[in-house]
This record gives sequence, structure tokens and C-alpha cells, in this order.
Amino acid sequence: MTIERANFKIGIDFSESISSTLGGSQPTTTINGGGDLTADTEVTCALTVSLGDGANTTLNLHDGSLTDLVSGRAIAFDSIKALYAKSNFAAGDVLLGAAAATPMTGLVETEASHRLSVEPGGEIARVFGTAVDVTTNCNLKLEHDGTGAAAGTVTVFLVGEGTAT
Repeated sequence: MTIERANFKIGIDFSESISSTLGGSQPTTTINGGGDLTADTEVTCALTVSLGDGANTTLNLHDGSLTDLVSGRAIAFDSIKALYAKSNFAAGDVLLGAAAATPMTGLVETEASHRLSVEPGGEIARVFGTAVDVTTNCNLKLEHDGTGAAAGTVTVFLVGEGTAT
């Protein structure tokens, strides 16, 4: 899978590839239909989240509160097909998942309480074989683990089905 947008490019190689080149506007095209590893209405969202040392924030993926960095459009996901995160911290891991209320399931197996850890300067990409429904369990928590003393940012890129307004 290759995802490109402005100065942002993600390449993931897996057996059944999905390719899309993203321009300045939000795409709403069909990619290989509605089965697994596809998205009927592709919606993408690129964002940068600032976190202090030991701080956290929760992203609601479904309520339209996410604003895409490139298009400026409000994004409301119904399901997530792929997630990419890059830690721009100099020290301390960034933890993804385990929101206190209505956490996104399927990020790590089927457990909503499990988290993915991204080391300083590290990146992680997760492509879901079956889309993760985020209409109810919609919250994705991002947290700095508190090691180190500096604030930083996390770059997040999401691909899924939903609406862009």
C-alpha cells in the first residue's frame, strides 16, 4: 500500500496491495470495492498531535472533530482500514490505544485495553484485513510515556470509510 499526500508518503508492501495517490482534495473514490482490504468511500486524515512529557490526548475518530492538515476538511470515520503513526519525540515512547471510554478495538488483537508502543523517532503502520468499526468504539488515545523531559509531536495518518466535509 502506498499513501502519498504533499510531503507525506507511506509505503507498505503486502500480498493484496491498495494504491492511491492523494492530491490536495479529499478522495471519495472506490478502491477495489467493499470487501476486506478495500474501502468503498476512502477518507483520509493526516494530523500532527502535540503532547507534553507524560501527557495524553484522545482522538474521537467518528464525531467529525478531526481536521485534515492538507485539505482542512472535518473528517468523520465509520471504519478504519489503515493507521500510521510516527513519533517525533527525542525521548520516551508514544503509546497508542486504551482510551478510558469507548476505546477503538482491534488496534492490538481484539483487546481495547492493549496499546501499541512507538519508540522515539520510530514509526508504526497497521493495515487491517477487516475494517475496524469506529462508529461506537471511536476513541484513539495517544500518550507520551513520561520518560524524558521534552514535549514533542506525533504524526498520524488514517485511512478508512466515512465522510469529509
